[in-house]
Amino acid sequence: MNILVLTNQLSTGGAEYFTVRLSNELSRRGHHVTFASEGGELKEVLESPINHLFAPTRKKSPWGIWQLARQLREILISKEIDVVHANSPTTALAARLARGKRHIPVIASAHGFWKPWTRPGVAAIYHLGADRIAVCSRYLTEQLIRNGFPRGKAEIVYNGIPIPSPDPKIRKAIREELGLSPNQRVLVTVARLVPEKGINYLLEAMTSILVEQPRAVLLLVGDGPVRGELEELAQKLGVQDSVRFLGNRQDVARLLCGADLFCLPSLIEGLPLSIAEAMAASLPVVATEVGGVPEIVLEGITGCLASPCNPPHLALKILRLLEWPEKMRQMGEAGRKRALNHFSIEQMTSHFEALYNAGCDCHVGTQAENLSL
Repeated sequence: MNILVLTNQLSTGGAEYFTVRLSNELSRRGHHVTFASEGGELKEVLESPINHLFAPTRKKSPWGIWQLARQLREILISKEIDVVHANSPTTALAARLARGKRHIPVIASAHGFWKPWTRPGVAAIYHLGADRIAVCSRYLTEQLIRNGFPRGKAEIVYNGIPIPSPDPKIRKAIREELGLSPNQRVLVTVARLVPEKGINYLLEAMTSILVEQPRAVLLLVGDGPVRGELEELAQKLGVQDSVRFLGNRQDVARLLCGADLFCLPSLIEGLPLSIAEAMAASLPVVATEVGGVPEIVLEGITGCLASPCNPPHLALKILRLLEWPEKMRQMGEAGRKRALNHFSIEQMTSHFEALYNAGCDCHVGTQAENLSL
């Protein structure tokens, strides 16, 4: 099958990793994948023979979408594309315009959170552009449906992540590299450093955690526009010696193996891949009860849920687990089983293959069959 994958850009992020991992797995299964985006560091992670083409995929104005559609039309024809997978509402609409009346299904993915006043527009654009939409959580699916998206066109497909084989030697190696002792309590967060991730609340929680666990260390994996502010806050709170800003890393799965507990204090979320990755590494999780997080973190089974914007509650949940090693071990084992059963790349890719095949076998038109260039 000739598949065109569209995404806005390939900077480090959950939705971007999703498209790269899906494309690589589709290619391994023998599909011919063409990838179009505005580029970014994750472009280097795309495996041969995937062909990456530059396209103005981030333009959201009507004229920008029209320009993208004209370029996509040439790709659809020259690459003899069978199905388009669009990773945003605007790329789905551009693909729909480019397709015109050709028998090329447009499958779209929905990952992120949307501000309340944008949701009706997002739902309308997805409906206009896509024949089917794969949503990464039940929470986001219900958001779209409440704002006018047809229930029958939506399907929940959990994002997949690599499931590494357990290797006790990695834990020792990571701790030696970072200068951490074997018995030191290590917390880890993997996130873009943006306000929505709530890292400032975790830094505030560290002031309480360090009272009970003075040798605890927090590893912050990721980068972003508020990194400088967070480094200043750590200094102001006096926790700078117990917080490591590691920046963007390509060995996240390996780093996770060196930790004891994964934390994600987000204010809003779709379904964060970082939690699934932590569970795959057998880490118990403490995360805020927002968005689709409760669909992946089962309270008392794979981790604990805390209130958002509440450092004392977050610290309490973390400390309770750190003081209960056997419970942490049990949660880690349960989390890994859950990741294997629900969040593998193989399962995700098979689900998308079924969507592609269904679209090709029985093309479902949108309300805009007269849209064409």
